[in-house]
Amino acid sequence: MTDRPGRSASSSTREAIAQIANTLCDVVDNRFDLRVDVDSDDLEVQKLAMLVNFVLEQIRRNLGEVEEARAELEKRVVERTERLNLVIAGANDGVWEWLPDTDQLLVSDRWLEQIGHPESSRDWTTARWIELVHRRDAPRIRRAIRRVLTGEDEHLRVEFRLREDVLGQERLMLARGATLRDHRGHVLRLGGTQTDITRRFWNDPETGLFTERALLAHLGDLDLDSEDSIAVMVRMRILGGSATSSPEESLRAVHQHVAHRLTDLIPHGPLRIGLTSGDTVTAIAPAATAPELISANLEGLMETTLVVGNERLWLRPAVGIADTSTLESRDPAMLLESARTAMRAVRQQPAGAVTRVFSRRFQQRMLADRDAENVLAQAIGQQWITAHLQPVVDMATGGVHAFEGLMRLHHPEHGLLPPGVYLDAAQRTGSIDAVTRQAFAAAAEAMHCPAMAERFGDGFLLSLNIAPEQLASRTAADELLELIHDLDTPVHRIQLEVTERSVLNDPAHAANVLKRLQAAGAIIAMDDFGTGYSSLAYLQQLPLDVLKIDKSLVDPVTSSDRALRVLTTIVRLAEDIGLQVVIEGVETEAQLQAVSQLGTNLFQGFLLARPQTPQAFTRPGFLDHIAHLQHRLTLR
Repeated sequence: MTDRPGRSASSSTREAIAQIANTLCDVVDNRFDLRVDVDSDDLEVQKLAMLVNFVLEQIRRNLGEVEEARAELEKRVVERTERLNLVIAGANDGVWEWLPDTDQLLVSDRWLEQIGHPESSRDWTTARWIELVHRRDAPRIRRAIRRVLTGEDEHLRVEFRLREDVLGQERLMLARGATLRDHRGHVLRLGGTQTDITRRFWNDPETGLFTERALLAHLGDLDLDSEDSIAVMVRMRILGGSATSSPEESLRAVHQHVAHRLTDLIPHGPLRIGLTSGDTVTAIAPAATAPELISANLEGLMETTLVVGNERLWLRPAVGIADTSTLESRDPAMLLESARTAMRAVRQQPAGAVTRVFSRRFQQRMLADRDAENVLAQAIGQQWITAHLQPVVDMATGGVHAFEGLMRLHHPEHGLLPPGVYLDAAQRTGSIDAVTRQAFAAAAEAMHCPAMAERFGDGFLLSLNIAPEQLASRTAADELLELIHDLDTPVHRIQLEVTERSVLNDPAHAANVLKRLQAAGAIIAMDDFGTGYSSLAYLQQLPLDVLKIDKSLVDPVTSSDRALRVLTTIVRLAEDIGLQVVIEGVETEAQLQAVSQLGTNLFQGFLLARPQTPQAFTRPGFLDHIAHLQHRLTLR
């Protein structure tokens, strides 16, 4: 290329450089879609133009890659935001973010709905938020926030109640959050979620009644030191009914019915009614009415039947009432436990009674029960549970027909402790299975003792008592057969004793369990016959082999001809239907003389032998004592 006429080379170069400079100025204004074309023969100018074009091309290429990356990043941000929003929406949680330096609290629409202010601005302060919190819980929130700000806690987690709404309902919330700090550890922001956990922890989802946790919190809100409260605890056990609805539906209907009845029958309110221990309806009321009056209102008015749809349920009510004014401690948990203790005592009252009011005597018993439960826990862990044996003697032969294994608790310092107290504790705490296993194993040692076999032969039975809770289990047959198997004793030498109370709640289930045990070879005995009001019916329903007549029918036989005739009739009836009869509670020679005329030879009682360790029966003296009693019988 040559310069045009009249144009100098230097002038051409300057024009080319000016053109390049103008292009670079446009680049400063973020224009990169440019190209430099120079009209100059100057080699250096051409190289400069080429270099500028090369740089512009590289910039355009890099900008394209950056734009693609930005678009991809925006896409990922949108996707992650959508996923996060989906998770938050699925959790149904409110979202919040707090800026401590300005006390600005930014919240979501869901957060506003949760606190009952859906139309409010989304810009709040913590002070305004805490104004909505229950007065008892506000200090807890302030402490939790302070611990996060000072670094004692990295995360915020606090439960609190909102103040009651216009309907008098409370809601339980859970706030969780994490912090963002600067290099000095100063909290720049705290953000997280708010979850409504009312239905999970505050209200029973099936009935809508309060939970035990909510009742305890309510009692904690009251000034129990100056204002008395009453707890009324009702347990309705379903004894039977037609199977037109599921057990869960029936139980829900019973709970709701009891709640309505309590509202009607307790004269002074307001009431707070909830479910405690899963199946007990409990009402908390101000103590404006004497507990005895509430008891009188409820006695006889708690139905024993309830119609649910087309189903009639047969119920057994038990009501316990406690008043804070009668308690040494006004702790809320103590009030509920006192009502529960009174409710449990109902089953020990005369037939037909359904209520019990807690008293100081009950409180002493409750403390004793707790001591017993603590000792029992030690006994199970330290293997203090053992067994004593009491023989069932065949007075016709003078031999031992069976040994009944009776649970004992041998304390290393205090010796033998009253068994009934600890059996009750085992039933209350649900540890009856552990106690039974240890007691059965201790009793079974007699079956493997050579000295016992030498003295009594290898045909005597080991009689073991089944607790009501064991028989009631849905898997009772399998569990009991496994327990017997673990004793390493022939099943045909095991006699299992049940009481009327064991079968009362569900006779059909009890019969099925006992049939399986009997089919496996075990002998089934009805213990304490004569203590219940419907025992004769069980002779037809249950697969029994042995009938053990209770001491209460034996005691009066030496002073009452009528009592002797009643006992004679029972013995003949049992033998007529193929049952072997054992007469328990024989304590005097006069009683032994009277009952030996009934045609049965199997007796058990203190006259023959008190419960003792297996080793005691291997020593001389026991069989001589039996022989002496036989001799005296023949002389009369």
